[in-house]
Amino acid sequence: MATRPGCHDAGPREIARLAGDIEALRQRALDEIGQAVRTREGLSQNAEVLMSLRAQLETSPDTLPAGWSVAAQLVPATGIVAGDCYSVDIVGGNVMTMVVVDVAGHGAGSAVVALRAKGTAARRHS
Repeated sequence: MATRPGCHDAGPREIARLAGDIEALRQRALDEIGQAVRTREGLSQNAEVLMSLRAQLETSPDTLPAGWSVAAQLVPATGIVAGDCYSVDIVGGNVMTMVVVDVAGHGAGSAVVALRAKGTAARRHS
């Protein structure tokens, strides 16, 4: 009896069962490799979005009145972004407004909520 690649009918029952188990293991490994590749691609795409969100959450005015300075830093408890942001704006010649937002939670969802709150506050002060 000639055997074809992938045919597990030839030989004793134990060998056929072993061949079937090996094929199932090979298929599972291929599936997991495919999932790992998709996960890595998704993380790469998300990293760009998260870095853009982070940059928008940490903004200060380009120019400040003479003698004024602003220093701030956002450090998320976990990950790259969190639900924290600040905004410093100059209103008129010598009036500075500062808005600090702290949204409960971590990650991109909280960062988007914080960014929306920051935008709402900025519109109210302009």
